Amino acid sequence: MPSDIIISIRIKGYLKEYAVHKWGPEPIVADRKNRLSSLIRPLLQSPPGDYKILEGNLQIKLPYYKDVNVFSRNYLSEYRQSIVSCSINDDFLVDFFNYMNRAYLGSPEPGIRKRMNEAIVKFCDEYEIGSGKDIHETLRKKYYRYRKKFYKTSKKSSLITEEIEE
Repeated sequence: MPSDIIISIRIKGYLKEYAVHKWGPEPIVADRKNRLSSLIRPLLQSPPGDYKILEGNLQIKLPYYKDVNVFSRNYLSEYRQSIVSCSINDDFLVDFFNYMNRAYLGSPEPGIRKRMNEAIVKFCDEYEIGSGKDIHETLRKKYYRYRKKFYKTSKKSSLITEEIEE
């Protein structure tokens, strides 16, 4: 059962939309069994005197924990917010790269850029992420970097495998 305590996390807009799609409407209810709750629990601390929940940030409703009093420890510093934000970003990238790999990877056909853009648009629609040129460009660049890194890694591993077989 969730408490009435809400914490606020500064996060990029598309990651906020992704989190809302993945865990439910705002304020997101952090169930004790889900990953988000287990990530936040050890990071909670006492709030400073001038703490206010800021609009535009991701809002999460805390559950009652057996080992943490959420009435006195219901705040995340900027550093601790960045830990949660990075974790949400990692989840997002895993889902995005898996989606793109299923839709696109390894196709030698021409017109790859057009199909990549179509796959990004479909991903944004499926995960209810706002469609804008900036987000599409950002996701395209992230995927290009991922593919480049993946190609280098797979090329190195194939060379190592060849050396072992010889």
